[in-house]
Amino acid sequence: MSPPPLRSFFSHPQLTADDYLCSGYRADVYGVRYQQRDAVAKVYKPRFVEKYQKRYKTDIARFEFERNTAFYEIDALRPYCARPFAYFSSHDQRPAVFIQEHVRGMTLEEFVKQRSYLPRAVVEVGYLIVSVAGRYGLHDLDMHSSNVFVVRDELGWKPMVCDFNMMPRHKAAPNPLMALSFFFKLRKPNYRDYGNLRNWRHFPLR
Repeated sequence: MSPPPLRSFFSHPQLTADDYLCSGYRADVYGVRYQQRDAVAKVYKPRFVEKYQKRYKTDIARFEFERNTAFYEIDALRPYCARPFAYFSSHDQRPAVFIQEHVRGMTLEEFVKQRSYLPRAVVEVGYLIVSVAGRYGLHDLDMHSSNVFVVRDELGWKPMVCDFNMMPRHKAAPNPLMALSFFFKLRKPNYRDYGNLRNWRHFPLR
């Protein structure tokens, strides 16, 4: 069963259109127009709004907006991520909402299922993204093949990162042993990023 229309519980004078797209792990996603631009509105599920407030002492919409912005402001990474537009914190009965550019394409998983291969250039750019982001202190980018999109521009196929709401484990380890592994540098902050990239290489490459 699809969630109710966005306009039934959230409104903004610069927000028009309202098409439910999908439900992710932490948010329901709607296709919208924001300031006359194609965009998506991520409406966070209440349990994650509460979790981020209680466990991480942050607003999840603001958290994703700031991480997306930090990524987008790096010149070398800008071509490979959705542009952040705005966020609205949860308040009273209003949900937490993050608005970003609508990236039109397929997830990496969908691309491989449809075409039976993954362009080698996509994998190469994936490693570039993780390497450059790491130099700026951005880790745990959720580079899972179900989260990263593949789009085509004038230079060919490339990956696009759109999901920035996962809390990095090196900042909030889920257990004391993992926290110690980061503290003693037994585990790198980007270990999951490179793990996901290794999984990309398991697809047929061309």
